[in-house]
Amino acid sequence: MKGYKYRDIECFERDFETLLRNQIYAPPFIDLNDPFEGMYNEEITHLAKVLGKTFNVDSTEVIESLEKIKDFKNTLGIYSLSTTFSDELMWAHYANSHKGFCLEYETTKLKDKYLAPEMVTELEVDYKPEPQTLTYLDIKEKNKILKKLFATKSLKWSYEKEIRLIFDSFELKDYHPSALTGIYFGTRFPQEKKQQLINSLTNRDIRFYEMYMEDNSYNLRRRLVHENKRIIQKKLDPKIYEILSTNHYPKAKNFNVFYKGKKIDNESLNYFFDSFRENFATKDCNINLFDDKSIIPLIDKYPLSKSEYIKLADHFIALSSFEMPNDFSWYPYQDFQYKEYGGDNWKKEEIK
Repeated sequence: MKGYKYRDIECFERDFETLLRNQIYAPPFIDLNDPFEGMYNEEITHLAKVLGKTFNVDSTEVIESLEKIKDFKNTLGIYSLSTTFSDELMWAHYANSHKGFCLEYETTKLKDKYLAPEMVTELEVDYKPEPQTLTYLDIKEKNKILKKLFATKSLKWSYEKEIRLIFDSFELKDYHPSALTGIYFGTRFPQEKKQQLINSLTNRDIRFYEMYMEDNSYNLRRRLVHENKRIIQKKLDPKIYEILSTNHYPKAKNFNVFYKGKKIDNESLNYFFDSFRENFATKDCNINLFDDKSIIPLIDKYPLSKSEYIKLADHFIALSSFEMPNDFSWYPYQDFQYKEYGGDNWKKEEIK
């Protein structure tokens, strides 16, 4: 998902430095600009005590859990973004009456570094006519209780179309450079600062836009004024591969890739894996290479039948793991289980 951060021109120098360092600042919850943030009704304490007396059970654990959740707001950090770059009120309120600028991020990449060991949760803000009520059922569902406590606001704020990254601590957060994908200049943004940003953010895939007012309307539009590109050392022919799916894990990211290249040997695949990482990896990654798209339904399936296991093993041609990125293994599923199921002889021996 794309998220947009509107910035005031008065904070340009500070923001400029954090952009160069690939950082964002997640402020503490208490510093948010809405005094009604975190307002809620709560029926858990009363219900726990009633149940405790009625059924003679200890409700202490439930009440303590609720208190821990309440205390959490004193430590967490919230980074707020919008899902739109063209709202006139957002430009007026958060970008110094259109003198500021707006940053475009890929939220998945923005939070990648904090899937472990830190906690980060991405939530769309709900806009409600009145504060929410925490129920007994909420306490066991992390996202539901986070939503009610830290991602629910009055209907009057709905124009913001806000999404939030909720970190378990407030401070500067690092991100991979590829998370920043675009910069939008307000209609009154200074020309010299446009060039400063363009010149300073080289060797990155970033598009730079100017906002302008559409004739005879209240609409804001964008026009592309410049595009910076990363310098790729190892080019990758898009005709020889197709990314089938990706999976994000705390330690690494998995890429499942359909390989269409005619050359299937050690040299060709080593070059492919190196090039693929340079082009796509924003963190440690495993690259699973397949030579037949018909195995797509089997990639994440468990358990596999004998015939399914053999089919997947026959077409799972190579694996390059994050633990050994400079090497790869041929046909990783052609193991003892494959032999036991009656699979063919090791294809890696045939290739060698």
